[in-house]
Amino acid sequence: SYELGTPFDWDPPAAKRTPGLISAELFDSSDLLIIRSAPLKENWAAPHRNYFWSGHFSFSSSDILSEVPYDPQCLGLLIGEEPLMAVRLFTNGWDIYSP
Repeated sequence: SYELGTPFDWDPPAAKRTPGLISAELFDSSDLLIIRSAPLKENWAAPHRNYFWSGHFSFSSSDILSEVPYDPQCLGLLIGEEPLMAVRLFTNGWDIYSP
């Protein structure tokens, strides 16, 4: 991520240009799954299927909004939103890919 005030023409170092892979990190003391992003060692030639979804890095057709809306019982959910959405997407026939 970039710090507030980063100039628009900033050229990031090579380590920040590599996409990240989202993966499971641990279950916290409340048994919530914590996911993390770690940079890839090198860019992949093509996207790979993944189990995890990221709310701040999600690209798809707009069909996703009508086919898999956010759970109306969890509108204020922040911690746990991404694993929940990954399960909802998978069970509704959507595949998740990492760059």
